[in-house]
Amino acid sequence: VYGIDPNPIATKEAKQNLPPEQIHTGTIEDSPFPDNQFDLVICHQTLEHLPNPFETLLWIQDRLHKNGILRLTTPNFNGFSFHILQEQWQNTKPINHCSMFTPEALKHFVKEASFQVENLNIDGFSYHRRRNENGVYKKHLSGLWGGCFHVLHSLVVRTGWGDNITMVARK
Repeated sequence: VYGIDPNPIATKEAKQNLPPEQIHTGTIEDSPFPDNQFDLVICHQTLEHLPNPFETLLWIQDRLHKNGILRLTTPNFNGFSFHILQEQWQNTKPINHCSMFTPEALKHFVKEASFQVENLNIDGFSYHRRRNENGVYKKHLSGLWGGCFHVLHSLVVRTGWGDNITMVARK
């Protein structure tokens, strides 16, 4: 297992669980990993934070073994929350996300980087619990409101209007 993160706090914590040489503080493009090294690369809620995600996909393409797998997740900018909240949706805040994808755009983007899309799933609902000042999640909805949220979440997921895209692609 190897990890890459530009945040030194995150990599410091990771180095407590893995050998330090397996964790890179920086970007994927300046990491020391050689071509054809990985069987699987996971980009969980990552591409949307990158100014040039296509270059990252090409880097991953080079580092995967033949038939290697890329699994990625990203917010769905064609999902329910985006359509309801528009620019108020937390995922449209420029400080957080500089690349935005719909399922169709992501599929096209990944294919352009020479991957074969094997699975695309749309799920989730962007109600996010917030952390308090100590980093502990606070519970926001309970009782009737929590039940209403659960029903809405189920409908959004079943109709394909979920707020998250998960894709599996092969080299």
